[in-house]
Amino acid sequence: MQRWKSQRLPLAIIAFSGLASFANLALQISLSDYSPSADVLFLLVFIFIGGLIPIILNEIRVHGENRRQIAELLADRNQLVLTDLLRFARRLVLDSAAATTRSSIFLYDDITRELYVYKHSGHFEDDEIDIRFGNNEGAVGFVFWYEGETTVFNLDGASYHELRQLLRLRPPHEAPTQRLKTILAAPIPFPGDEDRLIGVLAVDSSSPIEATGLDEQQIVDTLSNLAKTLIPQHIDPDRMRPIRRPGYGG
Repeated sequence: MQRWKSQRLPLAIIAFSGLASFANLALQISLSDYSPSADVLFLLVFIFIGGLIPIILNEIRVHGENRRQIAELLADRNQLVLTDLLRFARRLVLDSAAATTRSSIFLYDDITRELYVYKHSGHFEDDEIDIRFGNNEGAVGFVFWYEGETTVFNLDGASYHELRQLLRLRPPHEAPTQRLKTILAAPIPFPGDEDRLIGVLAVDSSSPIEATGLDEQQIVDTLSNLAKTLIPQHIDPDRMRPIRRPGYGG
């Protein structure tokens, strides 16, 4: 902030100097019988504009600085809101599974064609935070690429082979997925265009499905609406890569 103030002082001096020169010259002409020529009038206008330019430039810089600060505040606010929404999502489960339930937002990366963790709440291992599923891999990929609707997965007792077949898991993703017994995945649409998706809301637990209540219709509807209406409003637009999944609408 100190550097910004030091830049504004020379601009103010230049502006004051230009306007003072204009005022002084204009006063001298008005007190004399001299009729200024077109060249003199042009000079007066030039001096006047020269005094205004630093003021205009200063206003532009101040406006730009204010916009940057507002953008930063909005970004911080959105991150806080997403944190609260994810906490709310994982607290919807039954008390018996509260300690084992996590929630996360996966966003689509159109360069690598993968889904990556954008925001999460609850306990995650390092390999889970950095995980990147293919756009048609895992529970999130199944919902993002194929189903397009909120889906609850009961993985209790599923073998590696069954998980690999059902969720098209690559070997590095089999172990993190097998730690889980229940996954609810809800598509996140692009704001204003529900035909295109930007990611998936996932709520998962290492507790059995009957202990979480994630298959109860009221919880399913609540999390579906959360993913459809509130979450997209607070995701950084620069991170959105909307895509229409294959075969949408038949």
